[in-house]
Amino acid sequence: ITVMSDNPDDSGTVASTIVQGNQSGSVFTFHLGEDASSVLAGLTITGGNSGADGGGIYCNSSPTIERNIITANTAKGGGGICLEGGSASVIGNIIAGNSASENGGGILIQGLATPIVKDNTIRSNSASIGGGGIRVVSAGGTISGNLIVNNTAPYHGGGISLNGSSPAMFNNTLVGNQVTDNPNGGGIYCYFSSPPITNTIFWGNIPDQIFGGNPTLTYCDVQGGWPGEGNMAEDPLFFDPDNGDFRLLPASPCIDTGDPTLFDACRPPGMGEVTSDMGAFGGEENCDWEAEDQAVTLLLYPTSPTTVPRGGFLEFRAVIQNHRENTVEGDFWLTVMNPDSSEILVPEAFLNYSNPLSGQIFPLNSLDLDNTLLVPPGAQIGTYRLIGRIGTYPDLVLDQDSIGFRVI
Repeated sequence: ITVMSDNPDDSGTVASTIVQGNQSGSVFTFHLGEDASSVLAGLTITGGNSGADGGGIYCNSSPTIERNIITANTAKGGGGICLEGGSASVIGNIIAGNSASENGGGILIQGLATPIVKDNTIRSNSASIGGGGIRVVSAGGTISGNLIVNNTAPYHGGGISLNGSSPAMFNNTLVGNQVTDNPNGGGIYCYFSSPPITNTIFWGNIPDQIFGGNPTLTYCDVQGGWPGEGNMAEDPLFFDPDNGDFRLLPASPCIDTGDPTLFDACRPPGMGEVTSDMGAFGGEENCDWEAEDQAVTLLLYPTSPTTVPRGGFLEFRAVIQNHRENTVEGDFWLTVMNPDSSEILVPEAFLNYSNPLSGQIFPLNSLDLDNTLLVPPGAQIGTYRLIGRIGTYPDLVLDQDSIGFRVI
């Protein structure tokens, strides 16, 4: 069985094809031994709330889960996804803003599962114990090509937490992940785990990059340094990290300094020569990163709590980045998806600027907007989605992003 939107390759279609869980358990469940021919693709999966595991998706089979937005789901374990047993393929998804009351805010992998977790953006997830981004317990598989940023947990692994598990890990970028109540394991926490880690960047994780276990690192860039062949401790020179762009600048020391037995499959997004680059945008499996071909990209993220009382304000930022060496012109506009899945253009009276907003961005420059969205006093209680788009209003969409929020 294939369940997917009209066009999983179109970000606008994915963001507007919403499967709303309404806080009534896991949104999707795979539990009958499904194989790779069972496909879940091109959907926004949100509003899942499980007292057990897997708020967005619970899976003990081996399906294909690709090109989805999995956001604003909660569970005991695996707020976004729980993979328990099986060998699922989780590829090219955005897994953001999910939470777990125990472990694995973004993804929980357990029960001898051996999944492929590849080319995903795993950001701003949280867990109340360990593994803000990913938690792996007594399982294996492959974790590659992922951008793992700004995830949090109080104790064991802001980015990744491993317990009795040694999945193969290569070409990941872990930045800005944090443990808040423990002095160790901001990037990755290893407990009785000896993972092989190659071509990976650990930078700006708090309070440290790697802790525990016996991980074997080769050809990695680790802030503060780490022993191993080809490892270094140099600023990776991300394109625009303050605005969420973790591609490598042409002068980055991570270009062409990855494992010399691996090669960039395509360039861009790999840079330099054929020798593999470090991080999520280099290496043998980098061709699935499509954003590099876009002239302009949009990042939308909240700067205040996403639970808002009626009559209150949702504060958020919109960052529009021009990646080309020429000035671009166009429109930026905001819509809101209501709890009943109807979508409307946000009235200008509810914002602090025009909607749509027209203008231009100079070469290799960005527009950074601080936003406030008024939630009307008579708004319906429930889960909403704010969707930002850039292009030519209303039909041509170059890129889009969205955030979920709940009105109480």
